[in-house]
Amino acid sequence: MAYKRGAIVDHLLQQMLTAPGDSDKMRIRQLYSCRLIVFFSENEAVAKYCVKERERARPVAEALLDAQAYLLHMIPGQLRETKPVQDSELLVKREKGKGRYEFLDLALENIKGFANFFRASKHFRQALQQSETFFPDLESLVSRNITKRASAHLQEKAAKHVSRLLHIFSQFEDCQHWTIDSGRLRIHAAAARLLRLDGVTEGFVKGWKKLGGPSSAGSVPLATSWQLRKHLESSEKKLLYFDRRIRNAGDPHTARKLRQEWLDMNEGALATMGWPALERCGGLPSVAQGPEQDGLRFAKAVARAGSSAAPVVCSWEMCTEGSVLDAGRQFSKCANCSLAFYCSKEHQKLHWTSHKKQCKAETSD
Repeated sequence: MAYKRGAIVDHLLQQMLTAPGDSDKMRIRQLYSCRLIVFFSENEAVAKYCVKERERARPVAEALLDAQAYLLHMIPGQLRETKPVQDSELLVKREKGKGRYEFLDLALENIKGFANFFRASKHFRQALQQSETFFPDLESLVSRNITKRASAHLQEKAAKHVSRLLHIFSQFEDCQHWTIDSGRLRIHAAAARLLRLDGVTEGFVKGWKKLGGPSSAGSVPLATSWQLRKHLESSEKKLLYFDRRIRNAGDPHTARKLRQEWLDMNEGALATMGWPALERCGGLPSVAQGPEQDGLRFAKAVARAGSSAAPVVCSWEMCTEGSVLDAGRQFSKCANCSLAFYCSKEHQKLHWTSHKKQCKAETSD
């Protein structure tokens, strides 16, 4: 399974690298290719396969970082508009009523991908460490300017995905200091703020009680929404205070000492009620499950016209026909595996050399 899904990820990355990215339609296709890559990364074996080597990890990191940069460029204007901006009209035609939040939803999905690949490979972690945009873009995504305009569902989703990412950061000792220097405490503070939002706190407490959890976890009160909200407010202030102290340290030795002091506090009180609890609470949306249990069936669903993901496009990399929406007609699909679509028989023949391995692997099951 890891090999077959990894092969699909490799194919998607190859398409993204070779296709021109200067058109809105191609950008949409690339964004949904990232969404599919993120879905496959939910399987730990697949995630490890995709980023097990430096040469494989870097293109995955670059694809996700590039997608986030474009989405963050588009999200503020899209959220302010009562009608979707021109660049997202294609999405709105396919999913009426979701256009205003579609780019934000995609960006939050990408956080899952960063978390899954961060956990899977040191090479991916090193690629993010070398990036100048990962933490600034993450901080922008969870800023008040964006989250205050998000729907309640996306506010909950942001709280959960960001909390999980922070939890994964804490699992790798070699990443502790550089993630703190890059802005991790400010992201942590933003997570505390997101968990204080109306509906999010209540959902967490309700889910926690449903699990039969205790009235507190460490120093974190979980009996009532009011108690938890007050604690989160205090946590946010402490995290921002510590972040300022580290950034304003007069020398590297003092900064390192302050970072270690924070780490010795077990990442503050927020960490004690972080990802493990959030994942189990039914009051918040699950990130452990994808749109389909079977990734290959989801890949097929993504390829169908009219679905909530990308519209059907020709699988041959050099095709300039666009999607079925542009062509105004349906495309044929591979009779063997149903995963590849073609605008013409000629393009199907041209694509067979690269497609036959995936096709034969699928039909051999």
